[in-house]
Amino acid sequence: MTIQPLRHVNVILQPGLTSVGTSRELGYLFESRGAFVSESWLTDAVPVDAETLVVVREASSDMAERARARGARVVAEADVRELLGPPLVDYRARLEASLAGARENGLRILRLATPPGATDEQLARVEAKLGFALPAALRSFYQQMNGLSLAFHSSRGGFADGIHDPTVPLAVESRVPLAWHEAADEGGDFWAAIHEAPRPTDGAPFLVGVICIPDIETVFFTDWTETCGNFDADTLLFDAFHSYHSTALRVDRARGELFIVPVDDYFANLDFGRVDIEVYLERILVSSGSARSVSTKWPRVSADLQLVEFVDE
Repeated sequence: MTIQPLRHVNVILQPGLTSVGTSRELGYLFESRGAFVSESWLTDAVPVDAETLVVVREASSDMAERARARGARVVAEADVRELLGPPLVDYRARLEASLAGARENGLRILRLATPPGATDEQLARVEAKLGFALPAALRSFYQQMNGLSLAFHSSRGGFADGIHDPTVPLAVESRVPLAWHEAADEGGDFWAAIHEAPRPTDGAPFLVGVICIPDIETVFFTDWTETCGNFDADTLLFDAFHSYHSTALRVDRARGELFIVPVDDYFANLDFGRVDIEVYLERILVSSGSARSVSTKWPRVSADLQLVEFVDE
């Protein structure tokens, strides 16, 4: 499979695409590979050139023909996977590259840990317990890194999106993995350090990014029913990025599926629908853990710690 370079490519998505859920969710997969994404019916007012990539439902549609007539490249929704490459391809490298230049853009990286990937034996143990194969995205993630910890906050006006600068070394204060119970302890040292950090003096918002995904054996072999409120045996803590909010993996044994479910109220409330694993992980890469895309039902964490964002259902 030949993966096409997408960095700095202008991508226009036809509204209503459904290959990974919604057009917006598909957009995150392009954004995480460095593309500039918009959603449009391609009216005459929309700028298009030979470097524009237009994604349409059908290659023979009117929108596809209009795009070709204006010199754009066209790809049908069914062919997007070949363009993007396998789920989470080069995820670890793309994550670290996305953080290059963070310090110069006003972001202080407190923690970044990407331990070596899970072994074949560990993956086999998990699949034996589940009774079905791991989804391709989750398998790829754990093959590349056995857990992921990231924590940063802004030290002056700076934002996670668009901080890429490969000429600047990545400055990280600690490479020690963040334990899930540290990130989930609102009164502990981890959150105290963030709450006590000086706020930007230039009027910019205080931006925080946190990702806390434990190693694969912690996720799949911990009895979360003892520590996580209303969790049952088929609900597994996945991203403990805040004390009040988190996300879990939900196991659907009848269908042989795993998917993300948002959680709030200190592990007590899980009634927020499902999120695709690949979309979730690519979105936190794009935002460096400063936002997650979830149902409009899910409230913000707080006024100055927006670790989740609203999306239309």
